[in-house]
Amino acid sequence: MKSLEGGGAVGIILKEDKILLDLRKRSNGANLWEIAGGGIEKDETPEEAVIRELKEELDINVNKIRYLGAKNHAVHWGNLEIEHYFLIEEYNGNPIPKSKDELIEVRWFRINDLPFIINLGWRVFDAMFFLSKINRNYKRIYNILSNNDPRPLISYPYFSYSGTIYNLSDINIEDHIKGTIEGCKGPVLCIYPRYDKIISNLLDKFGTIDVLELNPDYIFFLKNRYGNKIEFIDGLAEKFKSNKKYGLILAINILEYIKDIYSFLSNVRSSIEKEGYFILTINSFNLNFRKLFNNKKIEIDFLIMALENLGFKNKIIPIKLGKKHYIYLVIARLEDNMT
Repeated sequence: MKSLEGGGAVGIILKEDKILLDLRKRSNGANLWEIAGGGIEKDETPEEAVIRELKEELDINVNKIRYLGAKNHAVHWGNLEIEHYFLIEEYNGNPIPKSKDELIEVRWFRINDLPFIINLGWRVFDAMFFLSKINRNYKRIYNILSNNDPRPLISYPYFSYSGTIYNLSDINIEDHIKGTIEGCKGPVLCIYPRYDKIISNLLDKFGTIDVLELNPDYIFFLKNRYGNKIEFIDGLAEKFKSNKKYGLILAINILEYIKDIYSFLSNVRSSIEKEGYFILTINSFNLNFRKLFNNKKIEIDFLIMALENLGFKNKIIPIKLGKKHYIYLVIARLEDNMT
């Protein structure tokens, strides 16, 4: 893998038992709670970069920093990027989301609450790693986070969510999907799966699952975690071909990346067995999704009409995230196995 020029610099800001995080707006890591920082410009040192980035993003002046270390990350579709981590020991100003193009908001979080936030960016995981090396009080939190580190998943926009999500059981996405899994028969195709718990539920039910995935980092991740329990299908999401019928096809946050939605749904229908299920999630916050549906904030009529025309009976479950945004869980069952 080739190395990206420059790399990045990250500034960790603590206050008593809290850490400052920002909700990202741009595509790479959008809608994830992250730690402020950014790319190192030409002829710039990591120290200069983190001071500049925190001024541009948070409108604070950094006076004293402590270098913690650096890590390599497999991001940007197989390139390597080195991120340098700093502890911000002294600064002037009140952190605000100065860069409106990059940040939605900034917020202080209790460090003990971090394990309950499922839309954490990957910098948070590594920040806790470095903090645990200088203060043993952070080691317990890092150990919890490291067991649930979903990388390289969260480096890509189609695994991101808006708002802050505490306690997955409260929003019942997994309960709905788990109930459907229990009611169908295999085999199963996952397209860009996101939740490890859902994959585990699928494996518990079916023993093996098929995955349609082009991202080499994610394929590597799945192979290492699940071994031969997962088989991979070659092809594009819009044009995947398979010689078998599936009892369940699960698509997590991919609809906005499909150019021809009807063609994609037609391929889903042709690859699913009668009375099989198709489950997908739609993030209402995604700008690309709004553009697909005439720039309306939430519009899924076209999707439902297409599924009905293809012989699916649908159930839509809106799940609120934060104050304004939703994930829509669409559960469709193929009742008319048209040829």
